[in-house]
Amino acid sequence: RPADQRMEFLRKWIERDGSAATYEKLSEAMEKLGHQGAAERIREIAQQRFPFQGKIQDADIARIAEELPLWQIVAKYFSMGPMVIEEIETNNGRPADQRMEFLRKWIERDGSAATYEKLSEAMEKLGHQGAAERIREIAQQRFPFQGKIQDADIARIAEELPLWQIVAKYFSMGPMVIEEIETNNGRPADQR
Repeated sequence: RPADQRMEFLRKWIERDGSAATYEKLSEAMEKLGHQGAAERIREIAQQRFPFQGKIQDADIARIAEELPLWQIVAKYFSMGPMVIEEIETNNGRPADQRMEFLRKWIERDGSAATYEKLSEAMEKLGHQGAAERIREIAQQRFPFQGKIQDADIARIAEELPLWQIVAKYFSMGPMVIEEIETNNGRPADQR
């Protein structure tokens, strides 16, 4: 059955890539393959599994602030008005303090929606890939298992992968692995 094949693909990918087989990587792959809806639903599954995974923690503000030398641009990206930006600049003399205050105000305003991932995505869209990756690394240190796809979610995620073979190729799974999954109808080895 196709559903079994999709689930077996996910199991093999998780087995091969371990903790690097993350909800976010799969979601990014779906976006790059033109499946924005599936990407969003996979992120929603991750948020349900890890409801507090993404909110930026106070303990990380100073480290993240180091990645925001042009914090005013990021503030505008997140729709902070010029008066808020001016207030931050006026009340915080040092640039490092301004960056941290911007983060605090953004977190205060957006609450649980002020996530590591949202900030990382903003940095990517603003052309700062290195900063985006370092912010993700800070999140991974804070939540070391947050991203790895959990067995309990495989069936739900599999529903989002009707063309799982394309996703398998995207993740560099060879044709022999794909053929094995198709031939065995997706049944795990212990059920054949």
